[in-house]
Amino acid sequence: TTEIYTLSLHDALPIWFWVLDLSGCANLTDEGLALANLKGLNELAQLNLNGCVNLTDAGLANLKDSKGLTALSIKGCNKITDAGIASLRKELPKTNITR
Repeated sequence: TTEIYTLSLHDALPIWFWVLDLSGCANLTDEGLALANLKGLNELAQLNLNGCVNLTDAGLANLKDSKGLTALSIKGCNKITDAGIASLRKELPKTNITR
């Protein structure tokens, strides 16, 4: 038998993790970002997703519960639309989103 284990970033990183740089992770998908369970990282303040070219609005929506997030960078994430960014801004009005 083959067993598959999924380890979320929440399980792998301390809850006080402040900065996470996933820039250039071209294979990171919306599903992968959801599985990362970033909302469990209570102190995550800065997230760099620059160049994560497979992320879409659906992936961005996974961040809506990251209330401590103060800075999000999504340069080069061309599948993320203005509507997706506007929706996230409603959920996280204090987050500076750089495109």
